[in-house]
Order: sequence, then structure tokens, then C-alpha cells
Amino acid sequence: MKIIYIASFGHVFPDSYPQVPKNKTLQYVYDVRGLIEDPGKEFWQPGTDQEVADFILTQKEIDNFISMQKPHIEQLLKTGGRFRGINLYYGCAGGYQRSVAIVEALFAWLQKNFDSKYTITKEHLTLDLCAKTYKKKMSRLKADWEKKQTP
Repeated sequence: MKIIYIASFGHVFPDSYPQVPKNKTLQYVYDVRGLIEDPGKEFWQPGTDQEVADFILTQKEIDNFISMQKPHIEQLLKTGGRFRGINLYYGCAGGYQRSVAIVEALFAWLQKNFDSKYTITKEHLTLDLCAKTYKKKMSRLKADWEKKQTP
């Protein structure tokens, strides 16, 4: 059975960049940073959080991107006959919100439409790493706010 691997990653973590596959696998890397502004100013939760995902996925630019990805992926699956599988990578700044929400949405669509024909796996390569960075930033912001509240 052929494999579809879909993953999110963060551009600020160079070690997470997708590597060229050594086997017969098609690989596509998409940079989604330019689609919408980083919603981190509005939310501190990851793209797996329903409220964050709903916000991201209802943005016109994201909806259009996903709508274009679906027929593109279908075409890749039809024409990639001699390959063992397809790797799809989606990267945003930290790999915490935008790319995560997109990967979750496309993974659900892939499972619904191709699960019987392919082994489909997903991974969020920098989600935990970025979460640690966000927690540190949140702690600093909270400490700064508390200092300002003290008379």
C-alpha cells in the first residue's frame, strides 16, 4: 500500500526542514506564512485547538489554499504511479498554528477520501518545540503585566 505522509513544521527551526527522501517518494513543501498574519496575537493555543483552527480555516486565503490543494493532491496521487508515496510538508513561522490547522484539515480530508487506498500518517514536527517557546514568552508577558499592576 502506498503512503501519504503529511506534516507541519516551523521555519524558525531549521533542523525541522524536510529532507530530500532517499527512497522513491514524491515530496512537496509549501510555505503558508504569507497566506495570513500569524494569529498568535489573538491566540496562544496551537492549531489543534478548535477555536484557533476555526479562526484560521475560515480565513478566505486559507480556505482558497486548501481548496486548491485538494485537486492538486488528487492529481499527484493519480500521476505518481511509480513512486512509493507522497510527502506533503506545510510550514509556517513556528509550526504551531497556521500549518498545524492546515495539516489537520487536509489529514481529515485524506482519511475520508483515500484511507482505503493509502496508508496516511501525519506529524507536527515542531509543535512541542514551539509550545515551549510560547510558554516562556507567556511567562515573561505575565510577569511584565504583574509588575505593572503592583503600585
